[in-house]
Amino acid sequence: MNITIGVIVKPHGVQGALKVKSDSDFKHDRFQEGATLTLIGHPTLKSLTVVSFKEALPLDILIVKEITNRDQAETLRGKELQIDANTRQPLEDDAYYFDQLEGLTALYDGAIIGVVKAVEDYPQGPMLRLERPAQKSLLIPFLKEFVQDVDLDAKTITLIAWEGLW
Repeated sequence: MNITIGVIVKPHGVQGALKVKSDSDFKHDRFQEGATLTLIGHPTLKSLTVVSFKEALPLDILIVKEITNRDQAETLRGKELQIDANTRQPLEDDAYYFDQLEGLTALYDGAIIGVVKAVEDYPQGPMLRLERPAQKSLLIPFLKEFVQDVDLDAKTITLIAWEGLW
C-alpha cells in the first residue's frame, strides 16, 4: 500500500525544480537525497529520484533526477508523490498515521456512532470526520479527552461522550 506524501503544484525556475505541497510530518526523511518516490498520474514516468529538497513556505522545492527543464516539470502539475507505507517510521504509543484511522468504526457505549471518513488537520489539532447514515457528518477532536481507545486490529475507535456531541 502506498501513501501520498505530497502533490506537485508547479515548476520552479527553468531547470526543472518542482514546487511541492508536502503532506508529511517527516519531510526531510521522505524527501532525502536518493529517495525513490512513486509518481501517480503521469503517462510515462512512474517514479522519481530525489536529488535535493528544500523546505520553503508555502510550498517546498524538490529537485529530481528525471526532470531537467521547465517543460518536463510542467507535465507533473497536480501529480501525487507517494511512498510505500511499509517504509514509514514507527510512531510512539498512542500515535497514529491519519490513514490508519480512516475507515475505523467509531463507538460509544458499544453503539456505532459513525465511520471515520477522513482525518482533517486543523490549527487546533486533528479532527475525525465521522460519516453517519442519514445524518450530517460529525467532527470529533482526536484528543484523549474525546477518544478513549483506538483498536487498529478491531478497526474501532471508542469515544468519550460529552453533552452535545451527537
